[in-house]
Amino acid sequence: MGLLSWISVTSYPAQIGLFVLSCLILALGVSMEVTADVVMMAGEGVVSAISIVTKKEFGKLKVAFDVTLVICGFVFSFILFHRLNGIREGTVLAALLVGTLVRLINKRLSFMDAVFKDKSVTVNTSQGLSTDQNIHPLVVTISREYGSRGRNIGKKIAKDLGISFYDMQLLKTAAEETGLSEKFIAENDQFVPNLLLNQLLSQGYAFSKKEKDPLNAIYESEKRSIMKLANTESCVIMEHCSDSILADYPSCFHVFIHADKASRMKRIQYEYGISEKNVEETLNKTDRARETYYQIYSERRWGRIKNYDLTVNSAVFGLEKTTKLIEEAIKAKEAS
Repeated sequence: MGLLSWISVTSYPAQIGLFVLSCLILALGVSMEVTADVVMMAGEGVVSAISIVTKKEFGKLKVAFDVTLVICGFVFSFILFHRLNGIREGTVLAALLVGTLVRLINKRLSFMDAVFKDKSVTVNTSQGLSTDQNIHPLVVTISREYGSRGRNIGKKIAKDLGISFYDMQLLKTAAEETGLSEKFIAENDQFVPNLLLNQLLSQGYAFSKKEKDPLNAIYESEKRSIMKLANTESCVIMEHCSDSILADYPSCFHVFIHADKASRMKRIQYEYGISEKNVEETLNKTDRARETYYQIYSERRWGRIKNYDLTVNSAVFGLEKTTKLIEEAIKAKEAS
């Protein structure tokens, strides 16, 4: 404290600036400690132990643990000082900011692994994408709005072209690689209901090298599978951010299938058995969750025209004509 005693900040903007700087320094220190992977910090160690014993998700327990500590701080503040003391907006902002900064540093400064572990940074090219179009003539990626018949269209394209169709098979592979249950993966795959809540839950994993964010693990497993498929066979791949993962792959054809809201509501009501009362809420919730997931892992905007070779309104053309239109566009691109 003596080293910093000369600093006197009175204005609120300056206090905020100093606070942000302190969060950045703290985040850098935490990132170094986590990267070194020598010992888990006390707070995260307690949460990890509870997670092991209760078999509950680490991220959710971390948030609950931190919230409990803040509540205890409030309670003891009034008990001991008879007023709120030592807890202000900075407490909340630090809880939101530090973990986010740690994740950013861990992601951007990968060279720190080499610094702390005395290992040279190597790039694994074994899972890279081949750029030889003669080896893999065609990979079709299909993204879609909920209820737009995208999966049916994708299956028909695969059948017509005589190539494989991949969707749920990716979940099975992810389950084998991550150790997570297929049920858990099916419930959470490509589904992030709330961006802020996801950030809160996932930032807890930034404080521990041993604990892995389940959603990140699922995505990385599916990414490896998609890249492997693109290098080994012609196929149609449904969603899973495949258009983003294979964005620079020359032999890909990226499609986004959409439809008007009324048509999609009608379809999911009758084909999926969703009640008329809940159909609009279900549609909006599903599309929003898919969009949020895509935004997090692709860092691109879901449904943006420039991300695709073709966007089609399936409600206008129907199943057969939409399929034919896509197949003709694929042939035209191959011939160009």
